[in-house]
Amino acid sequence: MISGGAEGAGKVSDSENALKLARECIAELQPENIVSESKFLRLDSLHELIKALIIESRSPETHESMGTHFSEDSAVFYLEILFRVIVQVWFCMQKYFFSKIFSFLENFSFFFENFPLISIISF
Repeated sequence: MISGGAEGAGKVSDSENALKLARECIAELQPENIVSESKFLRLDSLHELIKALIIESRSPETHESMGTHFSEDSAVFYLEILFRVIVQVWFCMQKYFFSKIFSFLENFSFFFENFPLISIISF
């Protein structure tokens, strides 16, 4: 019975070591950089990142049908990263498109100023 208690203590120690190692790994990975750097990804790379995040955050039923282990904590983590990446990219795209639209409008105003006939035509 004493040896059983020692085995239990060893398991807790192994579990604590694994948890500590996992936290150190996550700290080194710096998941926030995945989000902040996603705005610089090429379209095909961004597509693959989003696809991987969606695949890893599947429902428990999907994992069960595939015979893989489901972890709610992992799914929440992947969904949070996915959401942050989408928001980050959305803001960058929004800024890009607005800059293009305003650039176009500035060029369009040139035509109104230099060709009075265009200003008569209603768009």
